Amino acid sequence: MDLRTSPWKKRKPPGIPSFDPMRFMLPLFDAYPGPERDRTIDNPKLHPTLASARDLPSDMLFIIPTMDFLMYEQLDLVERLQREITEDNEKQDSNKAIRRIEKMVFEGQWHGWLELPSWAIDESTRQKAFTAACDFLKEVHQKNGFDIDQVVSKMNDI
Repeated sequence: MDLRTSPWKKRKPPGIPSFDPMRFMLPLFDAYPGPERDRTIDNPKLHPTLASARDLPSDMLFIIPTMDFLMYEQLDLVERLQREITEDNEKQDSNKAIRRIEKMVFEGQWHGWLELPSWAIDESTRQKAFTAACDFLKEVHQKNGFDIDQVVSKMNDI
């Protein structure tokens, strides 16, 4: 999210153990922006938290686990983008598409938990996140003139 801040300097959310068994990987997380950090400090392509809502997709869904070092950055970004989008939507012509941003916060889940095997997580949280993401994408597609239900119906008629 914000690669201007080194991983070991990021705010830790509540519940993160004081000893991080994956701490040895922190330099790896910093390797991507490290050598170019000073030159790209204001570049939103490298630091998405700097991007304006107008430069991002018109519809965004954030799936945010609470046991993630990126949690605060994501929540801050969502809050700022929601403010920008609310202001923009109020100024929009009623005939134009309305922008939206949504978030889902999953308590007690770790960064990347959606990719863990079902025996390692509460499978219902993964299903809830995936269902929400699929429903969100379906709505975005419909808003832009594509209806998957119609496509499936026509395929079934063949």
